[in-house]
Amino acid sequence: MLTVMEFLMDLALTCETIGPCAVLHCDGRIVFGPHADYLVKRCTQIFENYRALALELSGVTVLDSGGIGSLVRLLNAARKDGKVLALISPSLKVQQVLEVTNLISAFRQYNSVEDFFTPPLAQAATA
Repeated sequence: MLTVMEFLMDLALTCETIGPCAVLHCDGRIVFGPHADYLVKRCTQIFENYRALALELSGVTVLDSGGIGSLVRLLNAARKDGKVLALISPSLKVQQVLEVTNLISAFRQYNSVEDFFTPPLAQAATA
């Protein structure tokens, strides 16, 4: 398992990987501007080497329209490339934004990192 930690202002991203899967732990604000751009850039880099990525969002304190737009762009790009983008444990703030924007059902959601790793690893083992 590889873990990498990065910080930008008040958004911290920590990546862990197992096999073909990656989890990006996000703590802080995902908002329009450098924060959302940083998240997109990091996710794009991860998708170069992994086909399944989950964003662990329990530590996200703010998600604005720029942040939600970035999540949707990432989701669309992943689907276009046959990859998986999922969410793990979205914070109450994130959950509220997803519900208000009717995007709650657009994303696969998992309760824990372990729940996310299980299906993709099982698929990879049988492929």
